[in-house]
Amino acid sequence: MSAACDYFKPVRFDEVIHIDVLIEEIGRKSVNLSYHFYKDEELIARGRISTVCCRVLDENRLESIPIPEEIRQRLQQFTRVEPTS
Repeated sequence: MSAACDYFKPVRFDEVIHIDVLIEEIGRKSVNLSYHFYKDEELIARGRISTVCCRVLDENRLESIPIPEEIRQRLQQFTRVEPTS
């Protein structure tokens, strides 16, 4: 798991922003997301998050598991598709 964000311009608490969320990649156990933050159509920040599918075991221990097929299919509907040349 990881998270990162690059900030280009400041935003105040009461300002309205728009956030685009893109599913960049679906792995066997992980999903990579990207975030683009806009204020008045200007890109003000860009972020990335990598997540892992887990189940909770005894004593709240986590174990990574393959993404269930039903969830994978739902995510794939929103996956970024790169144009083919």
